[in-house]
Amino acid sequence: ANYINERVMHQRKFAFLSTAESGELQLGGYDRGSTNADMVYVPTTSTTEYSVNVQSLTFGGIELLNWKDQKQPNALPAILDTGTTCLVIPDSHLGGRVSDKPYSKFESIMTKGMSFYITIDGHLFEIPFQFWWQKVNNAPCVMASPQGYDGILLGDVVFQSLVVEFDLSKPHKPLIGIAPRNPLYAPVQPGTQDALKIPMIKRSAQGVYVEEPRAEKYRDGVDHVPVTMNRLRTQYFVNVSVGSPPQPFTVLVDTGSSTFAVFAKLPPKHG
Repeated sequence: ANYINERVMHQRKFAFLSTAESGELQLGGYDRGSTNADMVYVPTTSTTEYSVNVQSLTFGGIELLNWKDQKQPNALPAILDTGTTCLVIPDSHLGGRVSDKPYSKFESIMTKGMSFYITIDGHLFEIPFQFWWQKVNNAPCVMASPQGYDGILLGDVVFQSLVVEFDLSKPHKPLIGIAPRNPLYAPVQPGTQDALKIPMIKRSAQGVYVEEPRAEKYRDGVDHVPVTMNRLRTQYFVNVSVGSPPQPFTVLVDTGSSTFAVFAKLPPKHG
């Protein structure tokens, strides 16, 4: 269990990433050491779900979203969902907006070793082969969207490729930050003491210098919470404590849900 972090989160931000073995929930922002490039921020398309606009999705250099009308901006909503394992794309003509069914087209050209490239609000990101191919099943972790949903679900394959920050500083206008994941970054392990990992860059009369983090500044930094997963990578878990005195719970991390829920016993009857 890991119930060691009990500090106030000063910024309404959290970030998520996963690796082949584990994951990490970062509270209060994101750890710059976990990314390979600067975070870019895009607006959400909804205040009730973490969805972004996807203009293009290519596989092996071949466009899967062949928009018929090229004279106007085209995009599909894509939900960043830690509760989804795979990359889920539509298998319809989207009401006549595209010339080919995206999932069917992927199936017809699917080749091992190739990458997906996804354009989110004008920013291009790669989903490499090792993240969308399931070794345990020896099969692609790419599925067709549920019937009636003409959108994309960005699941675990994306969180292995990218670090995603959810910025709720303005709850009615959430922002999504996205950056390539640093493959050398090691998520915090269950039961270990967290430490602030972000150095501070300061300027003085003597010039610019880097100040290493100190324990008394933990309250202003990013907390790193270990995330475990089941064998099939279909669920993420974190340990939390609720109430006073603290009661421990293991909860699912699901950014596709807007609810925080724990099991509870009925209160005792009085009188």
